[in-house]
Amino acid sequence: MKDDKFIMMNMNDERSKKIAEILGNKTCKKILDYLSEKNDASEKDISDALNIPINTAEYNLKKLIEAGLVEKTKNFFWSAKGKKIPLYRLARKHIVISPSSKPSLTSLKLILPVVATLFMAFILITLALQPHETPGTPDSKIKQFNSLSELKDFLKENQMQGYILT
Repeated sequence: MKDDKFIMMNMNDERSKKIAEILGNKTCKKILDYLSEKNDASEKDISDALNIPINTAEYNLKKLIEAGLVEKTKNFFWSAKGKKIPLYRLARKHIVISPSSKPSLTSLKLILPVVATLFMAFILITLALQPHETPGTPDSKIKQFNSLSELKDFLKENQMQGYILT
């Protein structure tokens, strides 16, 4: 079974060079950002939204499609001149780049649960080591009152803020 959720490659793969080129291209990044907010869009939609020439949008979309980051949808519409206008969307894939040999999906499936478990353990340990504040403990020192009326005013103010006084 082919897993379409990942783009897997090594550093020597031609696709990794294309992806590096795309990530360094401001226009490609703008198109990716735009498509992340839209379900699908035409070249004209992208051109108008990003205020770029339509041929620039077409050129950069072609690069994004070749890298596997954007894909044509099955949806389309017809222009006023009767031309079929394709729509584009993000490919919604994870990119995995390995330093040398092509990574195998089996090894990735073994590694990901271990990494997730270590991450969760780190979060739990961090939460356990944080100091806990208990409700009702003073922030700095005990408040002192000079008179009974000052105490009553303080109690009225704090009752209004939702504190339960016992």
